[in-house]
Amino acid sequence: MSARFPANLVPICVLAAFLGSSFALAQGAPQLVVLGVDVDYPGATLYVNGENFANGTSPVLKLAGVQIPLLSSKDSELVASLPVTFAGAVGSYLLTVSTGSLPAQNDTMVVTLGASGPRGPIGPQGPKGDAGLTGPQGPKGEAGLTGAVGPTGPQGLKGEAGPTGPQGPRGEVGLTGATGSVGPQGPKGEAGAQGPVGPQGSPGVINAVYTAQQTGDLRVTGLQWTSVPGTTIQFTLPQSATIDLEANGSITGVSDNQVNTAHCGFRFFIDNVAYGDPAWGDVVVGCGISGQGNASSWWCPWSMRRTLQVGAGNHLATVQQTGWNGTIAGCASLAASYSAARFRVVIR
Repeated sequence: MSARFPANLVPICVLAAFLGSSFALAQGAPQLVVLGVDVDYPGATLYVNGENFANGTSPVLKLAGVQIPLLSSKDSELVASLPVTFAGAVGSYLLTVSTGSLPAQNDTMVVTLGASGPRGPIGPQGPKGDAGLTGPQGPKGEAGLTGAVGPTGPQGLKGEAGPTGPQGPRGEVGLTGATGSVGPQGPKGEAGAQGPVGPQGSPGVINAVYTAQQTGDLRVTGLQWTSVPGTTIQFTLPQSATIDLEANGSITGVSDNQVNTAHCGFRFFIDNVAYGDPAWGDVVVGCGISGQGNASSWWCPWSMRRTLQVGAGNHLATVQQTGWNGTIAGCASLAASYSAARFRVVIR
């Protein structure tokens, strides 16, 4: 997490002219500066420290592109709620603070979560030291005497120019020497030893987080890939980026008429491209039979992850489910909170 520095409050005078029902902000607004951020994890609170947070409209805070609620605002400190989305998250996120559209009304800082303890209390201000005594002024020295100006001597006579001597004869051009022969090529040197592996780079800054949760029940049998209701996420990238995909949930099995154990698969479906095995996707879930005959199996959890590199533009991501190929066995996903599929996309 970024270190917190004390900030001195500087009075700011903003000149505004009342026109109609709005105020025009002067172009000379003081620069908004973010100096540090403290995180109170038990209280789910962010403390943003800096300068000139009152140089425009009410501050707007965004963490990884998600606007977060502002609890209180001062010229040198903002207090905001930490969203539940970031609870328990570990990583670096881009924090933006804005009080208007001018460059002086905007600033950013990279905040790392999950790497420090709760915010400590502010210590008392120390007493002001006494001013030292002023030393006595030394005596002024006396000015020296000005010397007398000497007389100017007479100007001498101008000498006559001497005669120009005759030009000597031009020398002959020397002969061009012969070109030397090219020497033989030297032997090829041996390859040097391979250098050591460099240190691992730091994690990329998280620019945005998108989440979705299943909204309707789904029962799939046989090989029949079907999108899980409510798990579709749309996002737009201004340039190429890395995306981390995470999904999890739980299912109850649907056995076939031969009492075969229930099986089903889950996969990511991104921009009309399916990932994983054609029959089982990115993860296969199997459950034992809870009874006899056509009885369903007990609840079984599942989870899957994938990291992709995608280009700039609009993108569509979703989670799909299938049953057991070649049988009428499969599984059911319910939208209840204890079973619903949850989908998360992180842009970095």
